[in-house]
Amino acid sequence: MNVGAEEIPDEGRTSLYQIYSFTPDILIENTSFVMTGKNLDALSKSDVFGESATKLVTFFETSEEQITGYLRFCPAKKIEVELVTPNVGRKIHYIPCLGSFRYSPSSYLLEQNQPVSLFGPLESHPYLQTLRSLGTISFSINPILPNGLVFDESTGVVSGIPTVTTKNEFLVFTVTAQLDQKPLVKITSPLKLMVLTPEEKTNRTCRAISATSTCNVPSPYTCFNSSQCFTNQMACITDPQCGF
Repeated sequence: MNVGAEEIPDEGRTSLYQIYSFTPDILIENTSFVMTGKNLDALSKSDVFGESATKLVTFFETSEEQITGYLRFCPAKKIEVELVTPNVGRKIHYIPCLGSFRYSPSSYLLEQNQPVSLFGPLESHPYLQTLRSLGTISFSINPILPNGLVFDESTGVVSGIPTVTTKNEFLVFTVTAQLDQKPLVKITSPLKLMVLTPEEKTNRTCRAISATSTCNVPSPYTCFNSSQCFTNQMACITDPQCGF
């Protein structure tokens, strides 16, 4: 992988510190990094990661020659780090920074024995786009999908006809996208889905009801799965026991 670099003229430049190396060459949220150099105890988090670094980065070991840190969140898709190397001088190196991607929506209600509309990761998500820009990627899912559903490892798309119910419960999966040339460079997305029988679908369907003494609101809704009275249709749909 080629990391972008931009030469910086040395003339007239002075610096309290010099960074010789930064590892890894691809940053991932919630992982550690190491910088080596000279006078690094004079370097602040904002010097490398910007003004918002206080909330994003922790330096937990600092000396004149090395800093070990932890990145909680990416401040940008690429981090600009000024490195000093022999016979080259100062250069800005652009280090890709990756976090979680997502499906849109993140949860799906499916009908048993009915073909599903294809759904996959949000291709416009910036972290997924950055990962794709670094090389060929592939996807995996854990645990395996319910019987009848197929996971495409080249695209992350789910298709098929689910043949078993999840018994009115959401199953939670972790989808991983990894760089084929560097399998340790990987990001994840949560995915939830529920497979319903026709009866389970009916029991989750929100319906308007008449106001009563115990449900005295202008336009109440409920579903067979719940004894609760909802003040509007959206409140019913977003309830864990209702909505389809």
